[in-house]
Amino acid sequence: MKKSASILFLLLIISNIVIAQGFYISASLGNAFASGGSISNIYGYPNSGNIDFGNNNTIINSYDVKKASYSAGIQSNIALGYMLNEHIGFELCLTNGLSPKQYTSRATGEYIDSYFVNRTFKQNAISPVYLTPSLFFQNNFNKINVYGKVGIVLPLSRNLNLEETDSFGVVSGFLNHAIYNQYIMKTNFSLGFSSTIGVSYVINNQLNVYGEISFMSLTLFVSELDNASYMQDGQSYSASPPISFGFTGKNVNPSTQTGTQITEGIPFSNIGLNIGLSYSFSKHFPKESKTKSNYFTRPGTSKF
Repeated sequence: MKKSASILFLLLIISNIVIAQGFYISASLGNAFASGGSISNIYGYPNSGNIDFGNNNTIINSYDVKKASYSAGIQSNIALGYMLNEHIGFELCLTNGLSPKQYTSRATGEYIDSYFVNRTFKQNAISPVYLTPSLFFQNNFNKINVYGKVGIVLPLSRNLNLEETDSFGVVSGFLNHAIYNQYIMKTNFSLGFSSTIGVSYVINNQLNVYGEISFMSLTLFVSELDNASYMQDGQSYSASPPISFGFTGKNVNPSTQTGTQITEGIPFSNIGLNIGLSYSFSKHFPKESKTKSNYFTRPGTSKF
């Protein structure tokens, strides 16, 4: 969150001091939807969906698995750009996940250590933030303009929250014995890719409104799992030590989770729909007074 605030503050400072031809700032609000990605979490259960073991430790009675992306949910975007000419420019966009979608998966009737267990997992990203430098291009018609962007995605804030609740049948004579764990899942930095296509409508010489559809391809890999909270039947106990994950390892014991465990891919790809406003720092003049030096237009600004 601090990284996001610092970058946003820097963008605002730059936007205030750069009153030059070709610079623009834009802001939008939208929603991201899950696209392709991995199906299971680090424990082998679905990121989203249900599995019924039917109180049998050898077969799966039924399952229903859904797509998941931890970048899905309501998001805001603020961007600073510069047009090299009326058709091509560069843009730096900061995206904040305002309300990341939480995914729930359930495994019922599983047979573990001579007990039947119902498991519930809840997972969500913790205030995800992405920085996307991209190439901007547009046709620049008079009132309605079509534009596109292609760029790379730099995930700045990329931790996840994982909550696991295990409800056992009968343990030591007690019914509904429950174990609760909360984990903070850390991921390695990884580059992603984005593309956008949109349509803008000119309001006046400096302001326009736009709508766009964006595509982000990003997979992050688990690096560490920190046990933030551990409870049995409502009573808190000491949390277990952190678990490391990676692409290579030696002397690994998956049962005791010692050594560097094999990492898992976490899906962050999405398809987004955004609506916003764009403001140009340069004013544009009537056709008869145009010169080469003052004719660098912002996205969607009328040429006349």
